[in-house]
Amino acid sequence: MGINSIISGLNVVSAMRQRRDYKRKAAVLYKVVVAQARSPFFYERLGVPDTLDGRYDMLVIHMALLLRRLSSFAPGDRPTRKAPLPRLAQYLFDLMEKDLKHNIRRIGIQETAITRETRKMLRAFYGRAYSYEMGLREGTPALVQALRENLYRNTEVSADQVAAMAGYIIRQEERLKVLPEDDFLEGRQVFAAAETGEDSASVTVVPPSVAAESGVAS
Repeated sequence: MGINSIISGLNVVSAMRQRRDYKRKAAVLYKVVVAQARSPFFYERLGVPDTLDGRYDMLVIHMALLLRRLSSFAPGDRPTRKAPLPRLAQYLFDLMEKDLKHNIRRIGIQETAITRETRKMLRAFYGRAYSYEMGLREGTPALVQALRENLYRNTEVSADQVAAMAGYIIRQEERLKVLPEDDFLEGRQVFAAAETGEDSASVTVVPPSVAAESGVAS
């Protein structure tokens, strides 16, 4: 066996190990996202419907915030998909898509329709994520409007509840932006507690099977 073949084989093994490592990191971080999105505070205090749609909407908000942070670059950095956080962002998004399919199957959608329904949910994700992105860029009034049109589209809530949700999103965005890279790569609790806005305890949890356990719709 020539040296080139040996090097090629080692590169393949290294790439496989890296993929497994990123999948594990994404699985840990996805559990953090799902747990945050399920906080009773949103449903009991901020008027979010405790329904399949309401839970998915809260997943969208937290995934959008996290993917926004993972895909950002510090001034002077050269954007590249091979950088650790953008790579993690892709694995995280792929895991969300896998989880959506799992939950669509769990609620009894026919197998032949699962791909179509997953695409519909992903289109909804892109649309809402873009709306929140514009809201964050343009300021609180725009974010409040985005929340009324998306999260609260079928719900009557007070102006105070919408304002509180907007404030929550802004605080989380500000927090995520200053967290060190290792907090994401090591699966720490990257969100502040929903009820207080204060830091939650840093906990790393390695789930044995995320797609089977995350259950956003369950």
